[in-house]
Amino acid sequence: MKTIRVRATGNGRIVGWSELKNDQLVDRSRFSSMTTVLTDVVTDLCEMSHLLDSNYRIETIIPNGPTSASLDLKIVGRGFDIVCARRLVRGWFPFNPVAAEFGSNYDVVVTVSAESADVESRLVQLLTSKYVCILSNRPTQQDHSSPNNATPFAFFSFVGVGFIACSHELIPTDRVMPQVTINPISYSQPPVKPARRKPATTYGQRRMTFHINPVR
Repeated sequence: MKTIRVRATGNGRIVGWSELKNDQLVDRSRFSSMTTVLTDVVTDLCEMSHLLDSNYRIETIIPNGPTSASLDLKIVGRGFDIVCARRLVRGWFPFNPVAAEFGSNYDVVVTVSAESADVESRLVQLLTSKYVCILSNRPTQQDHSSPNNATPFAFFSFVGVGFIACSHELIPTDRVMPQVTINPISYSQPPVKPARRKPATTYGQRRMTFHINPVR
């Protein structure tokens, strides 16, 4: 068993999504609804599998959907099986929604198992001779929590956390915000004990109020 991470270079086939969920490959137009992209890595492995066993079949392990671009397929033939885990790692997804339509934005983690060492070697050589590959002698755990395959909820949560972090940096926390004291409602009335006025002022007001002739 060998596991290889392969960098795809383009689209292989555009197939119907509903048919793929039922383990069938039905070619569709790019402008058709409910389609998915099989990278050139997957289609090359399908062609090689057809040469090894014309009755090979496709099994969908984990289909992609509206919340994830990840797709796990299994190619099963006589004496061998190939697991292809498609991962969207380029194209600035989810900021660029159309990134999932281009096969060159994907990496495919391929796990090859065969009863014959010659068959396994032919499958591995097919990939390493044509694509940029990272070879591993043991299978790697498939990661479905990649940021590029995140759900919308995780995406918006990430944006919210980032906004809070930016706000924390923009607003200094070491400054004490001024406290605002709300005074009770005040009325435009003179105080209970007004200040004593000068005698002349008091006499003048009393004379004008009671129409008293001035003292000569």
